[in-house]
Formats: sequence, structure tokens, C-alpha cells
Amino acid sequence: AVNMASFGECRTLFSARMENAKANYTFSIEVHSDDKEWHILLRLLGDPIEQHLWSGRERLPRCISQIWDCPELTRIFNKAHVALGDQFVMRGPNGDVARIQRAVQRIYNFDRPGLATAIDLLRASSRGNNAGLALAWLAFAQLTSVLEFRDRGAAKIEEAVALANDAVLLSPRNPTILGLAAQVQLNLTGDFDYGHYLALHAVEEEETNPYALDALSQSQMLRGELARSHRTAQYARDASAGLTNSFCWDMQAAFGALCQDRVLEAEELARICHRKMPEYRPAIRYLVALNMLLGEEREAQKFATRLARIEPGFTIQQLIDESYPIETLRKLGFAAELRSKIF
Repeated sequence: AVNMASFGECRTLFSARMENAKANYTFSIEVHSDDKEWHILLRLLGDPIEQHLWSGRERLPRCISQIWDCPELTRIFNKAHVALGDQFVMRGPNGDVARIQRAVQRIYNFDRPGLATAIDLLRASSRGNNAGLALAWLAFAQLTSVLEFRDRGAAKIEEAVALANDAVLLSPRNPTILGLAAQVQLNLTGDFDYGHYLALHAVEEEETNPYALDALSQSQMLRGELARSHRTAQYARDASAGLTNSFCWDMQAAFGALCQDRVLEAEELARICHRKMPEYRPAIRYLVALNMLLGEEREAQKFATRLARIEPGFTIQQLIDESYPIETLRKLGFAAELRSKIF
């Protein structure tokens, strides 16, 4: 339907609804315009009485010939598709395994709404037959909140550590659980010895488990075993091939390359990660930082512009803030060089 009614300084160009009678969900799409941009509003509504379940917004340059063919619009429709899938999982009789799998996908979206959904799904699965796995991923979700969004409250950190410990008690031989618990210990408690023990134990249980190898690579880096960390990161990347979140191991391999001062190799791996998952913030952050280190200021600014779209207000100067989430770069001693390149 087309509605040319006045809408403040904008016009409602059209509003469309796509209904699935069996599921009772409705997508509502509205497009408004001002002098310079299109404003897209996409909402997922559900019965009863069109309950609001999800919404997303996007702004695009005002060019009707491109509006349906640009990556920004594709991205918002993909988010809507994911949101619809979340509703089927949360409301349907799919069981704990399906909920856990769905939650893992949402954790790796690296956005607050997705993380909140993941936490809800995992809490709903934390008392079933797969409680150990649900608790381990719930601990990892809280770790993600701390590292990615700097939610460093003591209560959140204590909860993440307690969840990881409970998961290990429930499933002491599951390599994925051990690997996730190791990452919680390494990043939140400072108990590097216990974190290293868990990572080694995880790899002993399954030497090709990418989560176990990821934790071991991180532990080796913290212990100063940089060459080993690099090799383990490469093994982890190979082991993750075929996983939907394999892009994370591209970044871990980039960190491994940095352990050997291979900045160009790290930048190439970060690009591979970015191509696989364009909205994965760690990759974009490191592409900004690594290109600055390489003296490629134009490339750094290109990625800074992309990052500012999902981190409003971002500037390259933020990279020298000690609280900004590029901790691996600082741990490996690149902070002073990066500061000199920025100023």
C-alpha cells in the first residue's frame, strides 16, 4: 500500500505488511524521506494485538534506484530474518539444543540486542540435560558483555566466573565447556595458571576442538609463549573451517601473527575475517589500528568510517584510550607505536 500522507518534515512513502497466518507474525516496513536520506523502519509484530517483538532502522542516501540494492538494506532484512528465527526457537518446542545453537549464533553477532536474546535462550536451557553447555555459553556471553561493551560491574564478572565453574563441575570432560571456561578465567580472574590448566585439559580431551585451541592460544600468549601461540592459533583456524562463526578464528590467527610482529599478515587475516562477517567489530577495530601501524592512513580512515556506522562517534583517536577494546594489541606492546602514528 502507498501512503503519501504528511509525516512531520518527512513523507511516508509506503507501508507494507507480510503475514504468515500459521505463525501469526507480521513484518511492517515503512520508508520516509527528507531532503538527503531515506529512513527505513522495519518492525516484527506478533499476536496478540500486534505485540512489538523487534525493530530495526537504517538510513540511506536518497537515491531510489539504489535503495533496494544496497548492502545496508540487505543487512537490516537479514537482521529481521534472524529475529523471526529467534521467535520460533523461543516460542516453539525445539528443545535445549536448538536454543543453545541459536544463542551461540546471536553471541557472535556482537550487538547488545542479540546478546540479550542469547542470554535469555541460554537461561531457558540451563536446567535441562545440556545444562553444562548452556551454563558455559552463558558465562561466555557475560564475558562478551564485559569485553565488548565494557560492562565491567563486579556482579557481572562474579556471575560469569560462577557460571563457568558450575559448567565445569557438571561436564568436566567436555572440551568446548573447558575451553570456554578457560577463556573466562584468562580474561576475568587473572588466574592464568588455572586458565592454562583448563585450556590444556580441553585440548587433551579433543585436540581438534577449535574452542579448546582458541583458549590455549590465548593462554600461551599471556604466558609469553608467542611462537607457540601463533602455531596454536593457526591450528585453531584450520579446525574451525566450516563453522558459521569461523571468522572469529581468523581474528585469533591475526593475533597469533602479531605475536611474531607480522603486522601485514595480521592485517590480511583481519580482512578475511571482515569479508566473512562485515559487522564483526573486533575485525574493523583492528583493521583501523593495523593500517595505522602500517602507515596506510587512507585505509585506516576507510575502516574508521565503517566502524563509526555501528559505533557512533568513533574516531581513530579512541584507539589510544586504554579502555578501548583492542587489548591484545596493547598486551603485545604496540600501544606506543600506535600512539606515535596517530599523533
